[in-house]
Amino acid sequence: MANHLKQDAWKNFSPNLGGQEWGWYSTVLGDGASFEDLFVPTFWKHHASGPKALIEGDIVRVIAADRSFDVDVTVDKIVHGGIEISLRCGRVPVEFKGFHPDEIREIFKRDESQFEVVRMANGKPLPRVEYMDRLDTYRVVGNDNDVIEDAIKAKGKAEARLERYLREARLRLPTEAEAAKHREDEAKLAEARKPRKSSQAAA
Repeated sequence: MANHLKQDAWKNFSPNLGGQEWGWYSTVLGDGASFEDLFVPTFWKHHASGPKALIEGDIVRVIAADRSFDVDVTVDKIVHGGIEISLRCGRVPVEFKGFHPDEIREIFKRDESQFEVVRMANGKPLPRVEYMDRLDTYRVVGNDNDVIEDAIKAKGKAEARLERYLREARLRLPTEAEAAKHREDEAKLAEARKPRKSSQAAA
């Protein structure tokens, strides 16, 4: 996930001057930014304060570097260290086609601590990115060990796809403590399954 939108991001802008109710801006994201980033307040931190700050009601057209989405967002609220936005209209990524803007916002605004922890096996999360050596591509595997998407050329894109899948499914990766507890439980279960030696010596 990209950390923030650059200070000099604007390709075109009509700021809130001379009594306008709001300003209109547009930007093309860098390669490291994703659709999900738009809903993270700190992504907008460089535009939350200062003489050229966005204000509530401003509208920003945001275009993905790979043109996978082209949307208008509205500045809802200036918060500490960032901005909360809402999706207004436009062409969303294909996986969100048919979703109402409010549904999309709900997916991304929820605190990840409220998500369900992913399933694990052998001490590792089942949702993962796998490198397919023979094909020289990556694939994303889901919580049921099912393939979410394959034939992904770049590892970064596969990791972004995994992150998007987790958010859509309201899942999160375990904390270190949760992972350690799972490994401990698995070890205890494996120990309990071991055949017990007879208490009596063979005659």
